Amino acid sequence: MFARVNDKRMLMVMFCVSAARVGVAAAQDVPEPKPVPRLQVVPQAYEQASFQRDGVEITRYHFGEGLNRPFLFPVIGPSGRSLTRMGHQIGRAHV
Repeated sequence: MFARVNDKRMLMVMFCVSAARVGVAAAQDVPEPKPVPRLQVVPQAYEQASFQRDGVEITRYHFGEGLNRPFLFPVIGPSGRSLTRMGHQIGRAHV
């Protein structure tokens, strides 16, 4: 009876050692992940795209057939405050 128990233990030890070797070999073949780019464009719902720098949104691009023209809103400055505002007078002369 003890011979069978020892055989099972030996089999388990051999299995664990071979599994560890396979795991180490597989880990050595995995390439390093690429770093996330500093600036990314992330698609959003409702025909929008978020421009993000280091994971923080700096502006959102609104587009689609329902709009007269595409626009960026809000545009966030370096201090974290919005540089744009909605609802200003339409048709003002920009000279």
